[in-house]
Amino acid sequence: GNLLVVIGEEDEVIPKGVIDLIVDNAYKAKRKEVYRVPNCPHQMHAWLANEPIELEKIQNKMMDFLT
Repeated sequence: GNLLVVIGEEDEVIPKGVIDLIVDNAYKAKRKEVYRVPNCPHQMHAWLANEPIELEKIQNKMMDFLT
């Protein structure tokens, strides 16, 4: 399958190294991508409520990965 990791660029909780480990160890993934949402903190859902353009970008990426 495919691996899409969506994380806030300003995430103060999840260390960058953890994301790298996940992606680097997804050996069976045909396609891998990390999308870092610009200016977004760890509490992504609340932040996205006021950022419809970024929400649409994430939705489009998800749909792309499902097809």
